[in-house]
Amino acid sequence: MEIFCNEEELNASNIDDAFTNQCLAFIAGYCVVKIECHFDCIMCRKALYDSSENPLDKDAANISNLRKNRIICIPSNSVYRIVLACESVFQVMLSQGLKYSQCDYAALLTQKVLKIIDVNTMFPSLFQHSKKCDVNNLVKSVALRFLKVRC
Repeated sequence: MEIFCNEEELNASNIDDAFTNQCLAFIAGYCVVKIECHFDCIMCRKALYDSSENPLDKDAANISNLRKNRIICIPSNSVYRIVLACESVFQVMLSQGLKYSQCDYAALLTQKVLKIIDVNTMFPSLFQHSKKCDVNNLVKSVALRFLKVRC
């Protein structure tokens, strides 16, 4: 079954609550820690984290205060944007009342997110490097990990 959601509906469902954005950034950091070990490439692993080339969105940057105590990791803005897209798609699906098993949700929503995210704007530090590694794989891994947590 297809999720009936166009880009306009998706943008209308975006989360504007600062607290929710910070929670999603925290979960994005958790996702980074969990998927980092699946990538052999050091550049791809570094792209998952907050950096000067891909700083975390200022709406979610308050979580960086927790970093001082080594409580969490700070995700890159690309990871955060993927998580926001996943959450928006997840909310649209819930509002439509569609019911699937947990595994079906994660797989279905990951495919939907991959269709709406512009992968070419993700992980700017990998623009030259992406010929060696597949940025789509990073995006898919982040989306799938988040959706497994969320579903």
